[in-house]
Amino acid sequence: MNDREDGIAILTMLTRVGEMSGEMDEREELLIRTIALKLGLDEQTTDDILAGRIRAEITPPRKEVDRIPYFHMCVMASGINGDFDDREVLFCKKLGMRLGLRDDTLDKAIALFKEYYPKSVPVEILKRTFQIDHN
Repeated sequence: MNDREDGIAILTMLTRVGEMSGEMDEREELLIRTIALKLGLDEQTTDDILAGRIRAEITPPRKEVDRIPYFHMCVMASGINGDFDDREVLFCKKLGMRLGLRDDTLDKAIALFKEYYPKSVPVEILKRTFQIDHN
């Protein structure tokens, strides 16, 4: 995959998270558009992804350390509006498992995102969560 394809896959994942609860709200769409800009995707491509005209699946990176950020983005998107909808969280858990991350680690990370909302989970705490369960 190239950077553009990776970006489309990431935005597809985030769009699917937002759709899990039945309707994407403004905060979820704003998050997707912000990430799209950071990934260098143009507005038309972003519009096409949000409308479902362009889709791509995530290809899990080889290294676990490279897979964890996909899961973080997924959980962040599920809680961006503060509700952590069960369907969105389940989608994130399934993605995390597909990425090869441990089930109990996923639960701990999700709990941290809920606990710290609306602030970000401190990076060191999140790192420890993954290190403890993966050593």
